[in-house]
Amino acid sequence: MTPLGPSPSLRSRAKLHDLHPVLGPTFLQDDFKGRQGHSYRHRIRRRRVLFCLSLSLFLLLVWMCRPFLDFRPLRVEVEVQYTNQEMATTTDAPQRTILPNTSTSVAYLPSPWKPPVIDRTFLNQLCGPIRDSRSSQWPPLITQIPEPFDGPSRFLFPVRISEQESKARSHLVQIIQLSKELNRTVVLPKVGKSRMGACQPLDFDTYYDVEKLRLAGADVMSLEDFRRGTSRQSAQILTLAWKANPNITTTPTTIDKINVHLAQNDVSSLPECLGSHFGTLDFRGFDAVYLNPSKLKKPIFKELLGIVQAYQGEPDVLVVNYDLRYPIFPASSTLQLAYSPPLLSLASRLAPEEEYVMVHWRMESVPHDALSQCAYALIDALHSADIRKVWFASDYPYALRGPRLAATRKSSTFKDFGNRHTEAVDILLEAFDDGSDLQGFEILELAERLEDSDHLMADSGVLGILDKVIGIKASFFLSAAPGCGRKR
Repeated sequence: MTPLGPSPSLRSRAKLHDLHPVLGPTFLQDDFKGRQGHSYRHRIRRRRVLFCLSLSLFLLLVWMCRPFLDFRPLRVEVEVQYTNQEMATTTDAPQRTILPNTSTSVAYLPSPWKPPVIDRTFLNQLCGPIRDSRSSQWPPLITQIPEPFDGPSRFLFPVRISEQESKARSHLVQIIQLSKELNRTVVLPKVGKSRMGACQPLDFDTYYDVEKLRLAGADVMSLEDFRRGTSRQSAQILTLAWKANPNITTTPTTIDKINVHLAQNDVSSLPECLGSHFGTLDFRGFDAVYLNPSKLKKPIFKELLGIVQAYQGEPDVLVVNYDLRYPIFPASSTLQLAYSPPLLSLASRLAPEEEYVMVHWRMESVPHDALSQCAYALIDALHSADIRKVWFASDYPYALRGPRLAATRKSSTFKDFGNRHTEAVDILLEAFDDGSDLQGFEILELAERLEDSDHLMADSGVLGILDKVIGIKASFFLSAAPGCGRKR
């Protein structure tokens, strides 16, 4: 039962009131107020807050002074004692290893500190048994050496291809067809100045699209990959020429109307860079083979293939000096040599957006007295076509407009250049002036369109390819009439 009367707390307070009558009747009402009017609970709460603030300030001060204190990061050094005699070293000194930290936090311990000693059984419990490399076999057992190249390790290397770019690309397709029959990988030559060969300055993909060539089934590799991936290899010279070599005095062997010469290797007849850049080729094991096939009405690839297979032996590298002027294989509809995507993209940007006429005038071998009359005939033809944009492509070595200070040689065979050529070009340009026959027409050329790409102007092969691609896109193509163009 609940006792009647005041609660125990009230009774205790009543007794305190009796013992301390000075506090008066406000004792029960104010609940132990201090001298300044604050309760006991409020004072306790305030002391706790002050303590927390003081502790926080102290910890902050310690953290700021941390660089000046003599502490270092915790680093566990373990002395490993081998229990297995096979894994022990010749000396009985234990090995020390450093265990990396496993957490992002870093513990600091005052130095000096002595690392604990842990045996191998404890480490095995943590990460499993450790395989010691000293117990493995040495030297290692070699089971296979990977080949540096995929496919056959025999190569066909065309070190020189005759004629300029337009025909040289057709010759290269013939060489690729020959490599397929011989089961060899073609080493793509370098290019430059509208030529192909081992000593040219530019990579093959500057002119042509290598990926399209591979997609068509050609087994090819770059010249740089060939140089890096080959050691000393046996090599044989194979010359395919449309006329006999005057330096060879031996009597040829005629097989199926093909003259076959076997001679000692004469490396001096090959490009000069062959000895300095390709010193790993060893020509001592095979005689050089010179083939002079006659120009027939039909391809001679079957006869030629049999002779090559009979005389070539099995050298690692078949070094080909190609100097034919006609095909030896039938034309292939799938194997084509396309121009490189960067050159095609540049030609698209340079070509006029409006319709234009392409003028292709090669002045080489044109009689000097006929050049002026050829210029007037060209003006009449442009006036009849009535297409206002004219793209001019020629072997003329100067820019049409601007100072004629330095000539840019666009053809390696155009050597008979003189004032008559300049007079013919001036006659053509005057026709575009106001009041002349071609008033309102505009003549364009690569020299003025490539002002911001001077490095491209240094190579005549690049210029010729760009002119050719731009000419293919023209609405009208105008070439020189008989007697006004280059004789073939």
